[in-house]
Amino acid sequence: MKKLTFLFLIIFCSASIYGQTLIIDSLKKEALISSDTTLSIVYGELFWNFTLQSELDSALKYANLEKFTAEKSNWEKGIAQGHNDLGIIYYYLTKYDEALTHYNLSLESRRKTNDLYGVGALYNKIGLIQQERGEYSDFVYTQIEALKIFETLKDTLNYTKVLNNLGEVYFQLRDYDNAKETHREAIKLRKLINDKEGLAVSYLNLGNCYLNNEEALELLNKALDLLLELNLTLQAGIAHHNLAITHKQLGNYEKTLIHINEAIKIKEEHGGLATIADTYMAAGDIFRQNKEFKKAIYYLKQSEKISTENEINNNFEFLYHYLATYYSDIGKMDSAYYYEKKCVDIKNQLFQDKMYNHVAGMQIKYDTEKKEAENEQLKIENELKVNELATKQAEQKTLIISFIALLLFIVGFAVFVSYKRKIKSQKQLQAEEKLRFKAVIEAEEKERIRIAKELHDGLGQLLSTAKLNVASLEGNVDKEDEILVKNASDLIDNAVKEVRTISHNMMPVALTQLGLIPAIKELTTKMNDSGLLNVTLESNVQNRLNSSIEIAIYRVVQEILNNIIKHAQAKEITIQLTIEKQRLTLQISDDGVGFNTTEIDNSKGIGWKSVFSRIAMLNGNIDVNSSKEKGTNLLVSIPVNE
Repeated sequence: MKKLTFLFLIIFCSASIYGQTLIIDSLKKEALISSDTTLSIVYGELFWNFTLQSELDSALKYANLEKFTAEKSNWEKGIAQGHNDLGIIYYYLTKYDEALTHYNLSLESRRKTNDLYGVGALYNKIGLIQQERGEYSDFVYTQIEALKIFETLKDTLNYTKVLNNLGEVYFQLRDYDNAKETHREAIKLRKLINDKEGLAVSYLNLGNCYLNNEEALELLNKALDLLLELNLTLQAGIAHHNLAITHKQLGNYEKTLIHINEAIKIKEEHGGLATIADTYMAAGDIFRQNKEFKKAIYYLKQSEKISTENEINNNFEFLYHYLATYYSDIGKMDSAYYYEKKCVDIKNQLFQDKMYNHVAGMQIKYDTEKKEAENEQLKIENELKVNELATKQAEQKTLIISFIALLLFIVGFAVFVSYKRKIKSQKQLQAEEKLRFKAVIEAEEKERIRIAKELHDGLGQLLSTAKLNVASLEGNVDKEDEILVKNASDLIDNAVKEVRTISHNMMPVALTQLGLIPAIKELTTKMNDSGLLNVTLESNVQNRLNSSIEIAIYRVVQEILNNIIKHAQAKEITIQLTIEKQRLTLQISDDGVGFNTTEIDNSKGIGWKSVFSRIAMLNGNIDVNSSKEKGTNLLVSIPVNE
């Protein structure tokens, strides 16, 4: 009866404040007579209703009660939902550290209950915080994980939401081609499922990618029309914001002011701090360009204050550039240089194409104006004090020497900054390359699994059916045809074995179901059964490792053993796999003929390249020692979390 009462309350939830008040009162009464599990659900619904009314303190209170009640009854699903709801509230309050803590605790509980959908949704929420903070490498990882889950669940709606998030980050990183492609894919899928709200968001984001041309205006107006049709006021404010920026770039200042003022009005009434700061930043630059300097500095400084206090890091690059441009326009070159330098420092963390020359130009302009003022003063003094010419010449000489020293210092500093920038760029390139290689490897392993399954379930079943059909001919054919039937049966048997062997090599069942050590044992057993080699496996690894680590190590072992069989002429092989102090060590030794290790760098094959790339992807290192007739020893070490 209690559950029926609870369901009745949920069904009749109303969007009006009066209706929500009735619901809240009813839920509070229900909480007085409910069991712990039902009580946790009731607290969760109270959390949502207070959230809808923007009463965040009350929402936080009931989210805590929801979690506490679930913990009291040891109800894992309710614990997960409680942490999830606490994460949402702290996200709304822009307390990102607290939000991440609760999201990660919810993620742990979701995994315990095998709630795949909940895990995917949490990856998406965690990604929003990483995006706000500008932690783009972590963001890409969480969104790719979410995409995999929603693709598995065939959840097109959430799949397109994740695509939208990825597209936004590609845009922020100036990768406009990938941004366009991602948003177009989202638009295609959203049209199929008639997701009008999502379609409007995708039109908004795709419009931004066209860098303020007529095509951008067409897409942004489409988005605005849809959002107004759906009565989505805050999102319409974002559309007005983007239209203002586009019209500004196209020189349509009358329309620019209409849209930016509408955006400010909507954001101040309905928006969160992050979106308000973003629109204030755009408004400041628009008013600067329209020579309304008081309005410009007001909005720019308000944006800087909100962004700093709430760690909205992805605003600072453009915000500092706009402030630098403002101070340049009003003739304060020292402030202009200060903010443009801060802008460049941020860009150096993200991009290869730096703005150092622009900053250096501003520095030169500032130094030139200063030098001109000094020269003018010197000229006046020379005219007034002709008798002190010798002294003034000495002063000029000193000034020149000082200027040369200053110039040398600037050049030296520029060289130092350039060197540091180059090092940062190299590290970023390595990180991006590692991320791309990881995506390729994951896609390759996924394709291996698919092909192995199709070989086993498709071709294997066909061959088995063919075997049955041929077997039915035995005893029903002429004697002279019996040999043909037998030959056909033998050929089918061989084909079945070959298909099973290929399927197993593509992705061993032992690896996916039992783990790394059983899979390697199976591999070494087959080699020992041949009678040509004696392979010994020693390991202290008892627990399953991360699937990426298991697959990578298995492929490395597989590749090295293949190389030994082909080239080493070895009789004895020893494989040692150990974990100590959160590092996994793999050592493979043989008594073969050895080889010159310098040949590895010149190898044209993909085997060694794959081995080194896989280990690098796991932040590990590899060392190969070998010499002629003295065998080979390979040592791999990678970090792991046991």
